[in-house]
Amino acid sequence: EKLVAATALWKLHLKSLVGFSETRFANSRRQVYINIQHEFPAIMTCLEDQILDALKNREGITAPNAKVREKGDKARELKGKILNVHFLLNLSGLADAYGQFGAVVNVAQMVHLLPHERYELFMKAVERLADMINCLSDHSKCPSFAVNKKSKEKTEKS
Repeated sequence: EKLVAATALWKLHLKSLVGFSETRFANSRRQVYINIQHEFPAIMTCLEDQILDALKNREGITAPNAKVREKGDKARELKGKILNVHFLLNLSGLADAYGQFGAVVNVAQMVHLLPHERYELFMKAVERLADMINCLSDHSKCPSFAVNKKSKEKTEKS
């Protein structure tokens, strides 16, 4: 209910924040991570509202309500864990990695393909996954890094 209101506040389309599916493993995990990224401003708004409710709960007629304070403490702890660059980069990286892994799985599940066609598509998908791993281990191997480097060199020459 609060998340629905927060998504409206941020003018976002509410996506379903469901758990992982065991049958659609890679694609399900990717979608969950993407949904969290999409709803992140609304999630933060909900956490901040719970923190404010807990702060307001310390004084006045309704104070002290232990449940409200407990929710506020949990919200503060969760906000501290997820509102940082490390978490957000990991979330994006996981979505990308599961996207590539899902592509490999999808090729393996394709029907009406000849074995050599499926093998060729599978090997291309595995190669893209290997390229991603290489980029993670050495950023200079990333295609986007090379493009940025070339554009910087052109700018410097001008």
